[in-house]
Parts: sequence; structure tokens; C-alpha cells
Amino acid sequence: MTDYSDCKIQPYGSDYTVKLGGLVTLGYDTDEKLGLDKYPIFDEGYRSSLNHKIVAHYALREIGVETPEQFVFYLRRTMNEIMPYYNKLYESDRLKFDPLSTMSIESISSNDSDSQMSSKSSSEDKTQSKTDTTTDSHNQQRTVDSVAPDAQLSGTGDYAGNVQDIDAKNHSDTSAETNASGTNTSSTDFSSSQSKGNGNTKTTGYSGLPTSDLIQRYRASLINVDMMIIAELGSLFLGISDTMDSMAPRGYDRILLW
Repeated sequence: MTDYSDCKIQPYGSDYTVKLGGLVTLGYDTDEKLGLDKYPIFDEGYRSSLNHKIVAHYALREIGVETPEQFVFYLRRTMNEIMPYYNKLYESDRLKFDPLSTMSIESISSNDSDSQMSSKSSSEDKTQSKTDTTTDSHNQQRTVDSVAPDAQLSGTGDYAGNVQDIDAKNHSDTSAETNASGTNTSSTDFSSSQSKGNGNTKTTGYSGLPTSDLIQRYRASLINVDMMIIAELGSLFLGISDTMDSMAPRGYDRILLW
């Protein structure tokens, strides 16, 4: 709750209506009674500070309508209308930045890969061979020794001392059969691999403008949002000042002493 006790003034002595400080004295001394309790604001904790600045600024100004109820209505309506815009100004004014920096470049890279594999393979080897070999041989040989021939080689042939005849026949069959078989099976049910990487580079500084120009531009961008709001509310009050006659002391007969 905002404390408006320092904004109270005597409720009489105004020339036309009543001063805002006089309304506070008459009991319009809370945010709710002044219509300053529900307008949108960027930070609820700042409401009390802004409300006090508004009332203190216009405490000696006469309201611009006939009755306090009308004034509260217009004040509440005006604050609801203008504050959405000024809340944006408040939020931008709270941003932190380097006024001497003309560039800020940030590069962020991210690499995220995921691979999965599932495979199954099977092979079968089978070898069969058969070899058949048949061998026939016929060997005839005669050995004749004719030192003292006394044996007839044939019926009408020559004679020889010793005769030896060889007549040999050979027959062989060879058969070979080879069978070989094999099965190879390999299986990979599941395999997975992941890789991640992050990189961050940032470049800040200023270029192209002298430092003095940057400072002047920063000064020109400074704003007082509170006073901008207070100025918007000026139309709710009379644009002329009273004669301040009530400031002069009066006697019992209501005649000015000077």
C-alpha cells in the first residue's frame, strides 16, 4: 500500500474544484480509492513508487472535473489505456548492454549424430569330387644266351644256349571320392553409435564510429518513463493555477489582513 501522507493539503481554498492533495486529505488516500490499484504494470513491486510520484507531482493541482468520483474514473481509465505501451518502455529500459559496442556476433554450432545397424548373414560351402583310374600293362621280354646254343628258340628257329621268356600282364582299377561341406553363419542383432559436439564463439567490440559519437547517441536514447506517464495525465487537471488567495491570513470577519 502506498503512503500518501506527505501529499495531504487542506481541502479548501481552491478556486474552481479541489486540489489532488485535498482529495487525499478527504479520504482518497489509498491506491484503490484513487483508481491506481489495477492498471497493468511491468513489475508489481514498482506500482507504489509510480503511484506516489503521480500524486506528489499533482498534489497542488486542481482536478479537471467537477466531482472526485469523476476524477477517479478518468484516472483509472487513462492508466489502463496508456500503461501497456509504457510497460514496453520500462522493459526496454531495463535491458543491459554496452553502449560502446557496435557489434556482437555469436556463433553456436551443434553436432548430434546417431547411427544404428542390425544385420545377419549366412553362407554354406559344399565340395564333392570323384576320381576313377584304370591301368592296364602288358610286358613281354625274351632273354637269349647263345654262348653254347643247345636250345631251339622255336620249331624252325635258331638255337641258343639259354632262353628266358617273360610275358606279364597287369590290370588295376583305382577309384577315389571326396565330399566336403561347411556352413558359416554370422549375425549382428544390433549396434549403435552416437557422437555429440558443441561449439560457441562470440565477438564483440565497436568499429566505424568514434567513441565520442557512441556516448552522445547513448545519452540521447536515455528516457524518463515515469515523467512521460505523469505528463500524459496532465489533461486530467486544470491548466491554470489558482490565485492562492487562501494562502493569505484572514481575520474573523473573513477580510484579508493584507
